[in-house]
Amino acid sequence: MSVVGIDISEKRVACSFVSEDGATLYANGFWHTAPDQWALRSVIIDDFLDNCTRSRVGLEDNLTDVWVEDAYIGVNRRGSINHAKVVGCALGAVALYSNYVLASTILPAVWRSKCGIKGRGKQPIMDWAVDKYGEMDNQDLADSACIAYAGASIHMDVVNKLREGGVL
Repeated sequence: MSVVGIDISEKRVACSFVSEDGATLYANGFWHTAPDQWALRSVIIDDFLDNCTRSRVGLEDNLTDVWVEDAYIGVNRRGSINHAKVVGCALGAVALYSNYVLASTILPAVWRSKCGIKGRGKQPIMDWAVDKYGEMDNQDLADSACIAYAGASIHMDVVNKLREGGVL
């Protein structure tokens, strides 16, 4: 079982692929995009999912969740609309990739909390990601790694509750 985290914006796409328990970072990647490159974002995400699952024997059937960073809708209408477009692009790319993989959105406050990141700013995120997984080339990769870890944590919370309830 495995989980993918995606940090997406109008200018960048970063993806991280972690084990179900979040302990192992299998792969991550970072790409620059232009604001109007909607199809390219979808191709990047599809290729990342395809390459990661193919490179790990049997994982194409075991990719459980994909988590995409969402954001609060702000007072800036244009910024909110543009963010909604890129998040929708990521969710659509996952839906086209597989009928069986659940794609969800996660707010920064939630993934920071699941990672136990306290404090504001980007440095605590980078520090956490480097401590957990090793060197990160940039902030977007650190964010996607944190998103993937938080998604894995949420997934395991659900699995454990199902086990406690006798469902699994």
